[in-house]
Amino acid sequence: MEHATQHAPFYHAPFYRTPLLCIYCHAQWADRLPIFVIRDDKQEMPLYAAAYYEVPLKRVMTVFKDKANVSSLMVLYHLMRYVRRPQGVSADNAVLVPTPTTGTRLVERGFHPVLILTKYLSFLWQIPIWQGISRLDNAIHQRGLSRGERLQNVKHDFYLTGTLPTRHAILVDDVVTTGSTLLAMANAIWSEHATAKVHAVCVLHGREGIHLPVWGR
Repeated sequence: MEHATQHAPFYHAPFYRTPLLCIYCHAQWADRLPIFVIRDDKQEMPLYAAAYYEVPLKRVMTVFKDKANVSSLMVLYHLMRYVRRPQGVSADNAVLVPTPTTGTRLVERGFHPVLILTKYLSFLWQIPIWQGISRLDNAIHQRGLSRGERLQNVKHDFYLTGTLPTRHAILVDDVVTTGSTLLAMANAIWSEHATAKVHAVCVLHGREGIHLPVWGR
């Protein structure tokens, strides 16, 4: 983002007319990412990401999540405007499902980052939010674990607290690494709604050349 004083014109914040990102920074990620796929032996779902989890956006996300920095949130809002919308979804047949946090994490942070981002996506897409998935308070954090360890760590962490009200469920997360968390959420839905169409959306995922498989390959 340090290039913002050297390049013009600017891309603007979602609600204000003040400069946010210059063309140089914007062009580093905008509309570059393919649709990824999260899968296991039985199921798969598409993953739509706005940008790669690389510097400087990696730093922006960290500052928002760890320090509740509002300026960083504005950049993330800007990124979310470029997340691809799954085809065929609307307010009539879909809900946005934010990745739930735990009571422990909520106390530590004092806020729910993914819910904040999901509310903005709900505003953009005009699709309602459904918080019908809860999470057990697992003491083992996902950071630093391998994909296999992540899958086992969260395999039984999620459960439904209500009936999915629509055919489509769009799972939302801030950062996706291996996809294990979203896959565990999807499996919780499929265990009770076998024919549900589940999609995944995130702000940041992977790096150039190091990411989940591309959908359709």
